[in-house]
Amino acid sequence: MSAAQGSGDTCKIAITKSSTPIGTYTATGLNVSIVNVDQTETNPTDSASVNAGDSLQVWFDEASGTCSGFVGWTFVFTKN
Repeated sequence: MSAAQGSGDTCKIAITKSSTPIGTYTATGLNVSIVNVDQTETNPTDSASVNAGDSLQVWFDEASGTCSGFVGWTFVFTKN
C-alpha cells in the first residue's frame, strides 16, 4: 500500500486466475492481509501454477472499509 494502515484496518489481496480473459476466475491460494499499521506484506511460501494464456486477477477487499493509499503488487515467475 502507498500508505500505512490505521489501527484496526484489514486490507486483503488475493490472486485469482482464469484460462480466458473473460472466463470464470478461481482462487489460487495466493493471499495476503495488510493489517493495523502495516504498509506491506509478502507471501514467499505459497505458489500457484499458471499456464501460457492464463489471465491473473488481483482482487482487493477493504474488509474494514477504511484502507488508505493505493494498492501495488509484484509477481515473481519461475519456470519449472
